[in-house]
Amino acid sequence: MASQSRVCGRGVVWLVAILLTACPAVATQSGSVLETALYFFTRHEAAGIVERFDSVRPPPVSPAERQGVLATLPPDGDVRELNTAERKKLAAARRVLQLHGRESVYVVKVIDAPQAAVALHARAVVLVSKPALGLLGEAV
Repeated sequence: MASQSRVCGRGVVWLVAILLTACPAVATQSGSVLETALYFFTRHEAAGIVERFDSVRPPPVSPAERQGVLATLPPDGDVRELNTAERKKLAAARRVLQLHGRESVYVVKVIDAPQAAVALHARAVVLVSKPALGLLGEAV
């Protein structure tokens, strides 16, 4: 449980760092957007951020919907043969989903695409291109 808190705590730190990095760009566009984003994160205690995200998260798609989404994906471009390092990286990504209680919500698929990309398709499938998988650090 303590390690989960540390991981969540690090995630919050990274999220705040990203927001602070984006602040100058957003501030030049609209002060109200910046104020709204900062208010969202500062009105809650740090320990409550995870619960806040859980409360605004949309419900998962049903298993039948997920199967329907998978049926719409083209069969070509699906990468099925991965080396040991790539399988470890995917397993690490699945552990992150498991940490957040979302491992049964998403199907993670590696696709053959020329550019590094990660996308959520129809709220059910996480598509990871092989180049994006290559950019991930070595899984432990």
